[in-house]
Amino acid sequence: RSGRHVPLHCTSAGKVLLAWGLAELPAALPGRTGRTITDPDLLRTHLAEVRERGWALDDRENDPHTRCISAPVLGAGGVAIGCVGIDAPSVRLTDERIPEAARAVVEAAERISSRLGHRGRGHQDDIAAREDPWARSA
Repeated sequence: RSGRHVPLHCTSAGKVLLAWGLAELPAALPGRTGRTITDPDLLRTHLAEVRERGWALDDRENDPHTRCISAPVLGAGGVAIGCVGIDAPSVRLTDERIPEAARAVVEAAERISSRLGHRGRGHQDDIAAREDPWARSA
């Protein structure tokens, strides 16, 4: 068996998929660690922040010793079609290193998006300009 299944709400990749409307908000939001967001309203607020920022952080929400950062990959029409990200032990991906790592992930997502035909004004501008999928369900 390859891969693993984890809840969307507590991983950076899952948060990107949720924030850009590529997946539905799960009915159940089980806690995986003491840092997992389990309240649907708080999660919607958090996903809006993820969209505004342009990348998602799993801050030890799925595994107490791991942090992950993901950013959306945009297709030719500027619509999110997936994401790219990194995982690291939290002792290596410290609070001080998160901004640098997030910039690297966003830059990688921009390069992939460009290779897939995305020709927007800039990845971050396109991300901010997209409709928030949770605004209509809040």
